[in-house]
Amino acid sequence: MQKTAITHFARSGKLHPAPPFDFHKTLRYLRIFLPGKAEYFCGEDHLVKPLYLEGQTVLFRLKSWGSIDRPLLSYILVSEEPISESLKYRALERISFSLGIYDNLSTFYQKAISDHRFYPIIKRLYGYHQVKYFSPFENICRAMLGRESRSKGWRLKHLLIRSYGSLIAVNGIRFHTFPSPSQLAFSSINQLTVLLGERSLAETLLLLARAFQETREDFLRAAPYPEAFHWLVSLPGVTPAIASSVLLHSLGRLETTPAADKHLLHALARCYPDMEPNHLPMIMARYGQWQGYWAHYLSLAA
Repeated sequence: MQKTAITHFARSGKLHPAPPFDFHKTLRYLRIFLPGKAEYFCGEDHLVKPLYLEGQTVLFRLKSWGSIDRPLLSYILVSEEPISESLKYRALERISFSLGIYDNLSTFYQKAISDHRFYPIIKRLYGYHQVKYFSPFENICRAMLGRESRSKGWRLKHLLIRSYGSLIAVNGIRFHTFPSPSQLAFSSINQLTVLLGERSLAETLLLLARAFQETREDFLRAAPYPEAFHWLVSLPGVTPAIASSVLLHSLGRLETTPAADKHLLHALARCYPDMEPNHLPMIMARYGQWQGYWAHYLSLAA
């Protein structure tokens, strides 16, 4: 029996990131800190990743054509269904937000000039824009799955992806998405328990999925920081440390610093070896609404 070829629909265009923008540093971050071979592919100058939006799976490909100070990215969106204007806008917004494409770093860099301890890190990471998780729900789920051990967390994550995520195959290459809240919210508790091997974890993930399905991400991005933080810590299993991490690493909330982060504390000690504990608020105040970027750069350099 002859196989029926799958028809793909495509949309393409160009994006103009806020300079300086070093796409190679973006790709390097993804390879090192967010490894996920089933979820995306990083080439030398391009990124391929699937998204699940509006009930449809879309594969995007970004390729760098410009320089750090005159950046230019081309994009192609591919799907097995027609790509509406609404879906195209949602996909491009998700891509540009998660990769920090339009983050204007000039104010942050200017504030760092007088910080002689930190400025060498700016030179090292020049043009790097903060890469975020592609959804806060995925960020929290990964934190829950990896509580016992990182290896167990990766194994359970891949089980979730294969069982509940969506799939798109292009040119014989298969890409999987992490399940969205809507894909997981009404799954069988018994099936999820068998998959994860722990009923309490399955119940927690279902409750998280339903909470994120009912609350728009726009609220978490725009609400006053204390309000967004309170909503997150009210969720089952979400500690203050997880909430702070999600606000910074998924939602781009840069106006404060996750001071309880052990990795960040280690990075602080390396960058400011002579710093007295009571000097930290003064350093943080220097960066104002860019505290999150400062903390992110510090952590990367440690």
